Amino acid sequence: PMPCLPLQVKRGPIYLSIPERVAIVIGHEVDVFRQMTQRPYALLIIVTPDFNLAATTAFIDPFRAANYLEGTTLFRWQVASERGGMVPASNGLAIDTVAWAEAEPADMVVVSSSWAPEQHSTEPLRAYLRRAARVGAQMAALDTGAFILADAGLLVGRRATVHYEHIDA
Repeated sequence: PMPCLPLQVKRGPIYLSIPERVAIVIGHEVDVFRQMTQRPYALLIIVTPDFNLAATTAFIDPFRAANYLEGTTLFRWQVASERGGMVPASNGLAIDTVAWAEAEPADMVVVSSSWAPEQHSTEPLRAYLRRAARVGAQMAALDTGAFILADAGLLVGRRATVHYEHIDA
């Protein structure tokens, strides 16, 4: 089980069920980050066709809540895909995206994929992810997005967690 870690904001703590490493950046370090950069922490969420909309929006919502509770923009995010435009989720709904080549630089890049990530792990996507990691973006994944990060060579020598249904992968 993933620990819930507090994020202190002016109106009290909110609890995020996200990996501890991410929570450390989001919690205490966001103040240091803002002092150093004078800008919000930028997230780029890359979605593939048939991504898990529930997991993706559940990931984004604590950042929205932190902005609301703090009364300022601590975090900003864009949702992107290879070409931009509408991308269908696994539940049949679709989300409008920007092309990742046109997205603003991100402090964290998150890959959100679901069914058959191997079908969506294209060379342009892998190259984009490697470039983002090289320039210092933190890398993260939702649902089966970890397989795309692995396919891009970004998990070599690192531990990663995936759903138990994929234990044999």
